[in-house]
Amino acid sequence: MLGSGGGSPSPDAMCLKCLERAMKHIKKTEGATAGAGGAPVATLQAVHHAHCQDPDCQNEGHCHLRARRTDGEASEWVLANGTKEQCAKTAAKVFRHVGLEFFEELYEADERGLCADALALLGACAVTEASGECHICFEEMDCADINKPGGFRTMQVARLPCGHTFHLACYTKWALKHTTCPTCRRVVDVEGCRTAAAGVLPAGHKLLRARAPLPQAPKKVGFRARLFRALRRRPRPGANRGGEPVTLPPIER
Repeated sequence: MLGSGGGSPSPDAMCLKCLERAMKHIKKTEGATAGAGGAPVATLQAVHHAHCQDPDCQNEGHCHLRARRTDGEASEWVLANGTKEQCAKTAAKVFRHVGLEFFEELYEADERGLCADALALLGACAVTEASGECHICFEEMDCADINKPGGFRTMQVARLPCGHTFHLACYTKWALKHTTCPTCRRVVDVEGCRTAAAGVLPAGHKLLRARAPLPQAPKKVGFRARLFRALRRRPRPGANRGGEPVTLPPIER
């Protein structure tokens, strides 16, 4: 796309090219990582920061981009100018079969979300009667007065190990990207949920039993690693096949 000023590229075209270069760099780097035996890309992560707080500001701001691999590891952040919409458009072009995740801040991308076992424990211990306000949606916790024909259904309430309560549906959505309590920021883990549920669920309940660790699949070794190991096994110059130094007889003069 060309602007009207002497055939120079428009700001939109420049932003798209900047984003495309950044994403192609990530794609090339991750392709080399996967080729050397690393995990493939699971999703592309992005954090968009606007230029300023003014909603009418015409500056596009910038995006932080990185790849999250299937083993949970992530690449380094790459910076590129552009809007959130331009980022989504470019990601669909460069990473066609990889999902795109947006976060408000960089640190949020490192929060993996609550595990399925912890969520199952919170759901099994959820109640339908509670007082106060849900600090996620800021609605009343007790919905009994609106549980009428044509109205809302009774909302389940989850109580975290720290004691704070939220609508189960609200906290489940929060827990997709966070492992903390929205109120006190205390870490929520499966052991804490299991301890809290011990006084609610009957003894011997399947959710109270810790799962045995799954057997780890053998790690794939890339070509470079195999070549390095083979070179290390080769005998050093002046050594026999067992790797021991060879002692040469003294030279007679």
